[in-house]
Amino acid sequence: MERKGTWGCWIVACLVTLAAGCDTSSPDGGDDDDDDLRWLENQQDDTSDCGGFEFAEQEKSVGDYCDDELIDWTYDAASGEFWIQDSRILLNCCGDHSMQVAVPNPDELYVLEIDNSIGGSRCGCVCIYDYAVAAQNVPDTPTTLTIERSVDDCAACSGILWSGPIDLTVGSGSIVLQTLLSGTNDSVAEECEAQLGG
Repeated sequence: MERKGTWGCWIVACLVTLAAGCDTSSPDGGDDDDDDLRWLENQQDDTSDCGGFEFAEQEKSVGDYCDDELIDWTYDAASGEFWIQDSRILLNCCGDHSMQVAVPNPDELYVLEIDNSIGGSRCGCVCIYDYAVAAQNVPDTPTTLTIERSVDDCAACSGILWSGPIDLTVGSGSIVLQTLLSGTNDSVAEECEAQLGG
């Protein structure tokens, strides 16, 4: 069963707080419980510039890109590679961004999105970003995917974004986070379009 995050307060707090300035070891930005996770050693993450990967490549219009926040994932059973991307994330323009994958137990994949302030400082603006990560040697046993976001200077912006079933045997899938926004999606879409000049 899908588990909703604290999206109502997340959107309000982030639009205000973020604009105002708001291996196997645990990545920076996680809490103490992250030390119990099994972080995959062979993984490579990437984050877009302001505007997202595809918008920067002019593959989508502003309207299409701002439709919803979308999780896309693929899994190659032969190589054990798991790739996941979160598109259209609203964050402060100044931050150290990363995305990591762990396997806490044989039945679960855990993805952590990190947004750390730079030297404790932020900019007075927000931007739209895409996060992606490819992890190797992922077993085919997980049946649950949990995605969490950690923003080091905004507790209300941090928490579980989504948790629910995943079937790696189908090879790929998408999760529309719009359904978890509890009626706040319009304000995010307007901010997205404003940031991208729509």
